[in-house]
Amino acid sequence: MHTSKTNSAKRVLQRGILFPLMTLLCCLTASAADTLPITLTRADGLCDKLDFSYDDWKQHYYYTSPVYHLDKTVKRLRFIVSETTSGDAGGGYPCFALAEFYLYDGNNRQISLTARNFSTNAQEPTEGPMKNICDNNVGTYFHSLWSYRDDSTGPHYIDVTLPRAIKDFSFSYVSRYESVAPAAITVDDADRLDIVHTDTLLCDVTQTVKGREWDIDLILQSSDDAVRYTALQMDIIPASEAFSGDGIDITFALNKDRLPSHTLSVGRGDWGTPRAVIYSMTLDSIRGIDGPLVHVHLASKDVVPPGRHVFYISGIRLTTTDKTETLLNAIEVPIVSTDPDEPDKSRIYLTTVGAEGMATLSSTEAKPGERVYLRANPTAGWLFKRWQAAEDDVTINAPEAAYTYFLMPAHDVHVTAVFETNAIAPATTDAASAAATLHTLDGRRATQATQGIYILNGRKVLVK
Repeated sequence: MHTSKTNSAKRVLQRGILFPLMTLLCCLTASAADTLPITLTRADGLCDKLDFSYDDWKQHYYYTSPVYHLDKTVKRLRFIVSETTSGDAGGGYPCFALAEFYLYDGNNRQISLTARNFSTNAQEPTEGPMKNICDNNVGTYFHSLWSYRDDSTGPHYIDVTLPRAIKDFSFSYVSRYESVAPAAITVDDADRLDIVHTDTLLCDVTQTVKGREWDIDLILQSSDDAVRYTALQMDIIPASEAFSGDGIDITFALNKDRLPSHTLSVGRGDWGTPRAVIYSMTLDSIRGIDGPLVHVHLASKDVVPPGRHVFYISGIRLTTTDKTETLLNAIEVPIVSTDPDEPDKSRIYLTTVGAEGMATLSSTEAKPGERVYLRANPTAGWLFKRWQAAEDDVTINAPEAAYTYFLMPAHDVHVTAVFETNAIAPATTDAASAAATLHTLDGRRATQATQGIYILNGRKVLVK
């Protein structure tokens, strides 16, 4: 437990309002050295409840920790969830459902992280890959194990391998808005713990032709380099009538960049379903999670009805170089079919100016007419100034508001979040005359201007 608690206000996002500001939270610091593990609960500002409305996607939960000053440097941090707001999460276990995760050094500078920096003991095989935890998009998420209960897994954790050893740190996260947010987390030094390695086959599905063709990339998640696998076997089982019979062609291709000396053999399994076997005559190993091993292409002769369809990958067998065999759990592969007449989605590209703040999108692509939400969170000592769109036909609603939206056109959009360094402006303004142009600190128009700090023309002002 950490020896010196900071005064940490309860931070709950209710109906789109974040109290207090993340920028102010980042200023909170521990007053003395802390020792790991550090256990955080509702009393430290973790989620108490989620006030969610299906008509308003803004009900994410945001949390920013104080700055912790450790008595020694650490290279890896482990975040263990022991309680969530959802009682039935993870088949009875508390679980993670995080849209984004951020780590900061002792000077409140964000530490750049990619999917390679993250690992977990409880990856949910059917959804929410780890890469979604750091894609700067609150519309995607990482979800730890929920589809079945595995008593051998134990408490779910996320390990973060740092680019450099640090002594001081803070972290923040955005939780998935529907139901699950951590209500108790323990932060520990992963390098001093007994690491339990798990092997999982992950999949990444992309629709390449609407309603007709899909690509599936299969990735082996194995963080234990001491175990060297040389062969992999799997069966592909369509579980939807839309893909049954002779109406679907399934082809396999080996990723030769990953497995230059391996061979791919395709046949039929015990039930006549496609079976793929990857093997090496020289017992070369399959290592890590550095990229897909196999590409599976699905092609339907007829248009598949729009919606979500399911495949299963079963009979997954890994053979080590010493010829021992490991059987993995079957995984569900969701295949989403889109109506060919549905408008195409275009991409949204987000950049920042000033670089002292965090900007997020509700989605990185959208259809014409869809709302795309923007959120800006400046770091301590900085101020969000405005949103800018490079395209003339894109109108951002309330461009100086930290939280706002625009309607997607039928083409790509480039949006910039502009930050500037700024303390409270010395200028003051009369409350009655300025009420129509003031915004509160969370970006909403002030309905009435009582005494306090507001945003006026992109700058903080003090209203007397």
